[in-house]
Amino acid sequence: MTEISPRRTVLTSFLVDLIDIATNVTVAMITGSVIMASESLQGVADLTAVGLLMLGLNRSSVRGIQNHPLGRGRELYFWTLIASILMLFLTSSLSFYLGFTRYLHPEPVYNVYLALIVLGIAMITNGYALSLDIRRILHHQPITTLIPQLKNSLFIETKTTLVLDLMGTCSAILGFVSLTLYQLTGYSQFDGIGAMTVGVVLAILSVILIKEVKQLLIGKRAHKSIENQIKNIALTNPEVRRVAQIKTILSGNNLIIASLDLHLINDLDTDAIEKLTAKIKHQIQQELPSVEDTQIELVS
Repeated sequence: MTEISPRRTVLTSFLVDLIDIATNVTVAMITGSVIMASESLQGVADLTAVGLLMLGLNRSSVRGIQNHPLGRGRELYFWTLIASILMLFLTSSLSFYLGFTRYLHPEPVYNVYLALIVLGIAMITNGYALSLDIRRILHHQPITTLIPQLKNSLFIETKTTLVLDLMGTCSAILGFVSLTLYQLTGYSQFDGIGAMTVGVVLAILSVILIKEVKQLLIGKRAHKSIENQIKNIALTNPEVRRVAQIKTILSGNNLIIASLDLHLINDLDTDAIEKLTAKIKHQIQQELPSVEDTQIELVS
């Protein structure tokens, strides 16, 4: 299977959002449906969020500049947080407000079938973008492992686009169901109920994303399995008696910084210690390319 790059997932989401905005705005004007207006708002917010992600990806790839010797990888987290806050306080609140207003003051929706066709297209396009995100998160693992893979993945930009594309897919499905019920029953409040439901779903997913990014910004450690791998690599060298402590931090752009406190055997001279630490760093880099930098301290 071809590897899916982070830029491919972000760019796909960007193009899908452009299509959504163009079609939803046009159909909202033709039909007068507040659901389609909410879809347009969701598309604008998603497009802005993906644009911020693209900015974060570009800036986080800058390595080793004077004021940031370890690079600007964690800047990706900052722009992801801004995107999440935008979705929570702008998109979801406006969608709910428009839906609530329409619920209190219902109006007829015209050309419902046109709106349903556009929502069906949105389900397909957003679903395709979502499938790319899922495939990148799974990384050739079975679909049954999606939840733990999603929890442990370092691909913050793909996890963000996954939430965005999930929002787009869910809102299209909810809008489709609401307008279908409106068409079948003639109950005009279904238009407003659908928009309010979209707003609530967007708010829930935004809060989940904000919670994840907060942990990354304040210095989240790598998954325990990765720390155990680093520890085992160090212990493969007979000169290492034990790993007294290991600390890791996710540094953005799918990279990790690790720090090890090692207890070595006695009677090693300076040259031997230098060669050993260089060897351990090389071993870790070879087996775990995501570990960008390894610091080794010796303890008695």
